[in-house]
Amino acid sequence: MNQIDLLVDILLDKNEDGFIFANCSQSAATIWVKRNKFDPEIYHSMVPEAQCEAFWYIQAKKPEWIEKYGLKL
Repeated sequence: MNQIDLLVDILLDKNEDGFIFANCSQSAATIWVKRNKFDPEIYHSMVPEAQCEAFWYIQAKKPEWIEKYGLKL
């Protein structure tokens, strides 16, 4: 199991703590940006709180992805 898989398990759990969502979603977004490989399927599967955190990171680091992948808050 890789880093993203571990994070996704947490990001899909609607019972997880908001602080954990924030940290895991930013970590996932950081990995996507560093690898220059976005995963829209994972992003759109995240709970809304996690999606929001990832969105802000992506907007700061890879703003072109916002339009390219149709990301919204």
